[in-house]
Amino acid sequence: MSDGIENQMSLADIAGLDVSDVEELRSSQIPAGLFVFEVTKTGLDETTVGDDEELRYKAAIELKVVGVETIVEKGVEESDVMNKTHTETFFINPAEAQKGIGFLKGFITDIGGDSTGNIGGVEDGPEGFLDRIVGHRFTAKIIKKKARDGNFYSRLQLLKVKKAA
Repeated sequence: MSDGIENQMSLADIAGLDVSDVEELRSSQIPAGLFVFEVTKTGLDETTVGDDEELRYKAAIELKVVGVETIVEKGVEESDVMNKTHTETFFINPAEAQKGIGFLKGFITDIGGDSTGNIGGVEDGPEGFLDRIVGHRFTAKIIKKKARDGNFYSRLQLLKVKKAA
């Protein structure tokens, strides 16, 4: 089986794939604590939402734990956390594009990046700040937040950045 799945594959094609050589993966949340993250991958894609399939743009920023400052949860070792990934996603509604882009720019700036110029993030498109931020490292917290469904989920919480007076 090749690494990628062609966009033209049907559901029946996927169902018939021999996946014997595909590595098993497990999804798990990063525990609460203070970590050093590295931006490993970014992208800007189109998606749709709702029954009307309204167009949205989605910027995804994949982060990898490359250092551990503190782990708050009991029974979790540093080796359990290293190289785990977390993805931050920003949706841009074309009807309110400045607002969505503003949140994306704010995140990039708050992690220590430069959010000026083009957004980028599209293969074979113009380079922009999403492309330039790959490889950048920053320190942030992971906190646990209770969702409406009653479960607790990991959330990235950026450290307060002191602005020059």
